[in-house]
Amino acid sequence: SEDTRIWVRKNMMSEMLSFVVNAVPVTASRVNEIARIRTSCPSTSAHSDVIGKHSCRFSGSETARFSTGNSRQNFVAPDPSFVAPRPFVPAVVCSSATELPTKFNVAGRVSVEKGEGGLPKVVLTHESGSKAEVYLLGACVTSWKKDFVEYLLVSDTATWDGTKPIRGGIPICWPQFGPGPLPQHGFARNETFAIASSGVDKEGTVSVVLELTDNAATRALWDFPFRLTYTLLLTKGDLRMELKATNTAEKAFSFAAALHTYFQVLDVKQAQVRGLKGLTLLNKLTGAEETEAADPKAISGPVDSVYYKSPAELRILDRAAKRGIVLRKYNFSDAVVWNPWDSWASAEWGKFVCLEAAQVGSPVTLAPGKSWEAWQVLSTYAIA
Repeated sequence: SEDTRIWVRKNMMSEMLSFVVNAVPVTASRVNEIARIRTSCPSTSAHSDVIGKHSCRFSGSETARFSTGNSRQNFVAPDPSFVAPRPFVPAVVCSSATELPTKFNVAGRVSVEKGEGGLPKVVLTHESGSKAEVYLLGACVTSWKKDFVEYLLVSDTATWDGTKPIRGGIPICWPQFGPGPLPQHGFARNETFAIASSGVDKEGTVSVVLELTDNAATRALWDFPFRLTYTLLLTKGDLRMELKATNTAEKAFSFAAALHTYFQVLDVKQAQVRGLKGLTLLNKLTGAEETEAADPKAISGPVDSVYYKSPAELRILDRAAKRGIVLRKYNFSDAVVWNPWDSWASAEWGKFVCLEAAQVGSPVTLAPGKSWEAWQVLSTYAIA
C-alpha cells in the first residue's frame, strides 16, 4: 500500500541517518545486509532488540533447557512485552551502543549491561552468589566466580573495541580449530551473537541462550547457512555450557569445535592435569604423535597438544592454590592442553592453563537439517 511504501522510505532514511550521526560507515555490504534483513523479516512473529549495530532476535515461545547436576527439564521463557506489530521488524535501525535489551533482564539474576569498551555482556548471578559473565562478541565467557574466587583468566592485552576476538575466558572455536583456510580458530569468536532467551528455573538455575546465524560476513568466508546456539547454565556449584550446531543449508558441511577455556591458576609451574595418561596425542610443537605417560601431567614448559579420544572427565590440580577444577564433557571426543610459557607477551603465562573440550581429530559432518550438540560442565573442589 502507499502507507507501507511511505513507512519504508521514512524508516530507511532514518536508518541511514543513524549511521551518519553515530559515525558508522555505510558500506555497500552494509546496505545489502539491511535490504536482506528487511526483506527476510516480513512477519512480526519474531521480535527483536538492538544492541549497537547488532540485532537480538527471539521468539516469545522460545524454549530453553536448564540443568542442575544430572537433572534436565524444560523451561518456557516468559512471553516478552512488545509494541504493536509493524509492517517490518527494524532489526538494525539503531546504531547506539547504549540501547540494551532490558526485557531479557531477570531481577537480581540476569542483567544485560555495557562491559569493557562499551561491548554488551550478560551477567548471570545465582542466589548463592556465584556469577558468570558472557559477552555477545563471540559469546565469550569472561568470568566465572564461585565463593568470590575467579576461575577464568582474561588477558590484560585483550582488545575491547570489537575488532578482534576477546583474548582469554572461554572463546568458541568454530567451525575451525587452529589455523586453516578460515581465520584462526574459525569465525564464531569474531561474530556478535544474539540473545534468544533468559530465565531462572524452579531449582534456581540461571540461564541465557545465545544464537548466531549465517550472515554476509560468514558466507564470504564459509558459504553455508547454519545456526549456532550456545546455552549457559549457572548453579551454585557449576557452570554448564552447551554448544549446538544446526545445518540449515541444502548440502552437508563439516566442522571442528572447541571451548578454549583459560583456567586461572596461582602458579602454572605447580599446576597439573589429571586424566591424560595412555592417550595418543598430537604434539603441535613438534608435529609428532606421542603417548602420554604421566598422570598427572605437569606443566613444566610450553605445551600445545591435542589428546585424542580423551575421557569424559579431566581435572586441573592447582597445587599452589590448594584447589582443583573438574571439566566434564559430552560429545567432545578430544581435549587440548595449551600454555605458551614465556613466549606470551606478558607474565600472564604463569597464571593460566588452557584445558579445552574439543572435537578436532574427527571433524563433524552434518547433513541438511541435522544438529550436533556437545557440552562441558565446570566445577571445583579443595585439595590438600
